[in-house]
Amino acid sequence: MPILVSIGNRVRAYITDNAVLPKLDQSWSDAAYWLHEGLMEPLDTVAVTKLETAIEVLLSAASAKNSGSRLKDAFSSFYGLSPDCSYPSGSDWKVEDVVKAIVESRSRILHGTLSTLTADTLATDNHGGRRVLESLCMDLLAATSLKLDAYASTTAPKDSIKDFLQFVSTERKPAT
Repeated sequence: MPILVSIGNRVRAYITDNAVLPKLDQSWSDAAYWLHEGLMEPLDTVAVTKLETAIEVLLSAASAKNSGSRLKDAFSSFYGLSPDCSYPSGSDWKVEDVVKAIVESRSRILHGTLSTLTADTLATDNHGGRRVLESLCMDLLAATSLKLDAYASTTAPKDSIKDFLQFVSTERKPAT
């Protein structure tokens, strides 16, 4: 299976400290750790925090502002979805709403403006909450790993999330 080979590439690069794209591979490895932590977490509020952290480190975001911006970039690059598109498909939620809920939930929990022990809007709303975030996180990690393999084989790839997402976006669009 290509995904198993690809994930093996990420793990091997991490273990041997021999990555073609050290920053992007490190981000992927850190994100895989946080995904695992989120999946194993019994509290929805804490799980949401860990899953958002997985996405944040995967996309190399340095601030809440960058988290939202990079997450929108990921929706656009990987799925071709603009901020006003429905997500998940068929729901009343828009990408913009989901991104805002993800970023705000993590921030509010970590800064104490939302109880860790109280149900969070993201975890309970009709857009799927934790389940949707788990699915998004797993899909982004898998897709990123496969695309990193392709990106690493291009001529002189830059070890930057911005250049990588541009590559993914360009590769997703059909040639004209």
